[in-house]
Amino acid sequence: MPSDVTTHWQPVDLGDGVRACFEVIPRGGREEVGVLDALPFDQVTATLGKIAAGLGAAIAKAKPTKASIELGLELGLESGALVTLIARGTGTANLKVTLEWGGS
Repeated sequence: MPSDVTTHWQPVDLGDGVRACFEVIPRGGREEVGVLDALPFDQVTATLGKIAAGLGAAIAKAKPTKASIELGLELGLESGALVTLIARGTGTANLKVTLEWGGS
């Protein structure tokens, strides 16, 4: 992430009375945002569920004997709502998928 991008800690409602704070990036990366009330986390988990379901279907079709997936995510704010951003992690890709075939 560029050093001139402003982030802030956003309270997030995880459900069942559990709250956490996440470091978030305002969409566009540079505008200032005020602290908001705790935002629901369900949109983030729904996004992850859709990604996992799509990848799961593709992996099931490929039928590898072993699979692993690494996904880099960032949380951002857009119109006062949390959004999931597919982000570059420590590797060179946003999504790293490893499939293996072979006997044991």
